[in-house]
Amino acid sequence: GTTPVTASGQPVGLMLDKSGSGNHATQPTAASRPIYRRGDSRGVVNLLTWSEDFGNAAWNKTDSTVTANAVTAPDGTLTADKLVEGITIENHNVYRGVNYTATAHSYSVRVKNAGRNFIWLRASHSSSSFSGAFFNLTTGEITGVSNCTASVVALSSGWFECRIVYTPTTAVAGYVYVYI
Repeated sequence: GTTPVTASGQPVGLMLDKSGSGNHATQPTAASRPIYRRGDSRGVVNLLTWSEDFGNAAWNKTDSTVTANAVTAPDGTLTADKLVEGITIENHNVYRGVNYTATAHSYSVRVKNAGRNFIWLRASHSSSSFSGAFFNLTTGEITGVSNCTASVVALSSGWFECRIVYTPTTAVAGYVYVYI
């Protein structure tokens, strides 16, 4: 109760109940304190910028191109991008560099079968150490999981929200990939 929280991302050791009921919350152990987040109405902050726009220069492309606003998104707007594979027999993906901490990182993508039956959502921090899952875009099944947890939710009009949760053992620089 001696150091005020003044910005998103700071640990919270004491929360005073302003209702007068005296239900104050404390966490004396510094390593166990929750982090104050400011984002949407739930306090959720997307740390992976440009996640809604694979066409942005922040995303690297490997033998693939992105057509912006090519498909109707799950919310009914014409804002979904289409990821199109190139002609060589190679990895077809978009990826971003990320800085991992030794905590759970959740990555999700909303996808629809548009000529490709599967995607691979992958998190890695070296060429030999990766985590990820394969998702069937026809059935909505998870067909393979490695070093993470995976889930899929069916949305409207053939869309799926595919998610992996990856927890590295140390802080390390790495990548998040979407393969088609």
